[in-house]
Amino acid sequence: MTTSRRPVRTGVDIATAVVFLVLECVLAFAAAVFLAARKLGAGRLDPATPDPPPMDWVPVIVFGVVTGAALLLAVAMLRGGWVWTAGGQFLAMGLLGLATLLIAAEEWTYAHPDPEPAPTPISAPASTPGSPSAPASAPTASDRGSSLLAMSGALPVRP
Repeated sequence: MTTSRRPVRTGVDIATAVVFLVLECVLAFAAAVFLAARKLGAGRLDPATPDPPPMDWVPVIVFGVVTGAALLLAVAMLRGGWVWTAGGQFLAMGLLGLATLLIAAEEWTYAHPDPEPAPTPISAPASTPGSPSAPASAPTASDRGSSLLAMSGALPVRP
C-alpha cells in the first residue's frame, strides 16, 4: 500500500509564496542598507594612498548567500509540491543573482579604474605664411567670452 502526499491547496501555496517573497525583499533591503552604511562609515577613498582600493567582496558574498538560500528554498518547495512558492523563489533567486552580478561588476569597476589619459601638450597656433608673427597680448574678458563662443561653434571664427 503506497501512501500518496496530500496535495497542497493552491490558495495556501500562493499565500506562502507571497510571504516568502516579502521576507526576501525585507532581507535584501536590510542587507543593502547595512552594507551602504558600512561603506559610508569606512570612507572608501583614502587621500594618502594613490592606488585604488582593493575590491570589497563583502556585498558580493552577502548577496550570494541570500541568492543561494533562495535557490535551496525553491528546490525544497518544488520537491514538497509547493509549485507556486517554488516559482516565486526561483524568480527571487534570479533577481538576487542578477543583483549579485551587478554588485560584483560595480565593485570590480571601482577597484580597477580606467587609467587617466596622458596630458597632451597644447601647441601654439600656427601662423599663416606671409603674416607677421606678433606677440599675442593677454586676452580681455570680452575676448575670452567670444573665443569660447567661437570654440563652441555658436559664433563664426573670423579670419
